[in-house]
Amino acid sequence: PGAPARAEFALTSAVYRLEKFTVSGLREGQALAIQRQSQAENARTVAAADSFGNPAANPGELLMRLPGVAVNYTSGEAVEIFLRGMGTSFISLMTDGNNLASSVGTSSSRDFQLTALDTGNIETAEVVRAPTPDMPANAIAGYLNLISRRGFDRRGRRVDLTLGTRWTDLYSGKSPSKDPARLDLVTLNFSDVFGVFGGTRNLGVAFNVSHRSAPTLTDAVGGIGAAAAGAGHVLPTATNGLTTPLLRAMGSGETYAPTHKQNVGLNLDYRLGERSFLYWRNTLNLNVTPETSKIYRQSTSTAAAVASFEPGSTYDLQRALPIAGSVSEVFSGQSRKKASTYAVSGGLEHRLAGGAGQLTFDANYSRATTWYPINADLTANVSGIGWEIDRRGQPAWYPAFRQTAGPSIYDPANYTPRTYIRRSYRAPNERAGLRLDFRRNLATALPLYWKAGARWERDWRSQNTDVQNYTYTGPRGIGPFLGAQFVQAAGNYGPFPFLLAPGAGGAADITERADIWTQTAADAYNSVTSSLQGDASFIETIGAAYGMGGVKLGPVRVLAGVRVEQTQNEGTAYRRKTSASAGTTSVTSLPPAANAARAVAQ
Repeated sequence: PGAPARAEFALTSAVYRLEKFTVSGLREGQALAIQRQSQAENARTVAAADSFGNPAANPGELLMRLPGVAVNYTSGEAVEIFLRGMGTSFISLMTDGNNLASSVGTSSSRDFQLTALDTGNIETAEVVRAPTPDMPANAIAGYLNLISRRGFDRRGRRVDLTLGTRWTDLYSGKSPSKDPARLDLVTLNFSDVFGVFGGTRNLGVAFNVSHRSAPTLTDAVGGIGAAAAGAGHVLPTATNGLTTPLLRAMGSGETYAPTHKQNVGLNLDYRLGERSFLYWRNTLNLNVTPETSKIYRQSTSTAAAVASFEPGSTYDLQRALPIAGSVSEVFSGQSRKKASTYAVSGGLEHRLAGGAGQLTFDANYSRATTWYPINADLTANVSGIGWEIDRRGQPAWYPAFRQTAGPSIYDPANYTPRTYIRRSYRAPNERAGLRLDFRRNLATALPLYWKAGARWERDWRSQNTDVQNYTYTGPRGIGPFLGAQFVQAAGNYGPFPFLLAPGAGGAADITERADIWTQTAADAYNSVTSSLQGDASFIETIGAAYGMGGVKLGPVRVLAGVRVEQTQNEGTAYRRKTSASAGTTSVTSLPPAANAARAVAQ
């Protein structure tokens, strides 16, 4: 025991068959993410984009699985991210450490939408909660940094092709929206290292292209409509005789939102020598949807008074009386959305002092635009409706709804069109920046380093809004202009009639009939003021410098530093006079053109 033992085995040229065995390990991307998180100098969570095996996905599908991150979904797509309970206005969106341009389309705010991004060319995603002095001072909640793929990060040539499809049952036979059978996911990823200009393995290439379609349908049931926006209930008081709240409005709605996203990325890394790299990174995200998003919504509401209801009404069984203020309204809307985000950066990484120091220079530019060429809606209604809500023995989400009196709310001939509002939005954003960093590791008993650098950035934002309001002047009845009549809310309510969504074109598009629409004095005034109030432009320029250092004491890291920033802002926007003498409301006695001119003058 304890002594070395030696054994000799004589092998022949025969084939030896071994027992079956399995070699398993982490995905390459996740292994790299774990290393980055463990070596980070501050509190951050790092996850590989392929952690859950879903290429070309919405980044929200990855981020929602990280600790301390919440994601808000709209129409089945992850749209907003929340850190520390705060939304995207307080989060800095970055790619490879550079601020990324963003646009929500309807305003020039700093908010961003996850739907404008893609994981096709992303290697890892970082959520940074504790900034260091070398990071921009523009986020209260935290930072979302998307790190792109590099050819040198993978071993050998790698080609990944993914094809996929999905199908959603959009209440077949009930909803007018359909999910067609098609190829919904196509992704191609390529990475390799080549030898060029007489060198050996000195050019890393990472390329990707992807397409993803995701049609979604969202149901809404409950107190939706005009009443829900204000006092949605009539509440019991000591004198009105009610024992429970009564719901003023009951309605259902359906939103169909098709999404088609394309992503292209090309990253090049060129090794100048053992200590120097040049890099060039490109990313283009497109959201070009040929179909339109459609909204069909119905609501029945009454006046906010106890007298609007039959005596003895309770929350479980309430009956609204057929008074003039009891109205059934149908709403038809459509929206087209186009969005693009492009980012490019180039730079140099050079090691000095025998590899103990690293100098990094980076120049970057990004542009994002979200454009809604049309965002329009139509309303029609019929009044004098009696109706009841019966929750007894019914599913909580789907109480029984019945019409008890008045013109049938299911007959298109009883509805009269009321309003037509057409809007368009466009909000481009451009960002450009320069960054210079130098880090030096010191050969001391304890791992010690210092780092210094400077950054310059410019942010251009603008928004343009156009709003046109119209009032209907034609006869009652929407039959000739019917776009759909169907049962909503999983087949529980309806069939309600809806006007064809505005902008569809053709004889059934009521908005094509200029002879039955007019702009009143108030419409003209509100169209001008709403358009001008939505126009603005901003320029922000930031210059910063920093110095920092750190030491590692076993499992404890200590970091200290200082950062100095200077910010300059310029902006233009519509300024409206608010004095009593100026007059800030429309004058209905004026002709529409005169009222519009008055709004411009204010």
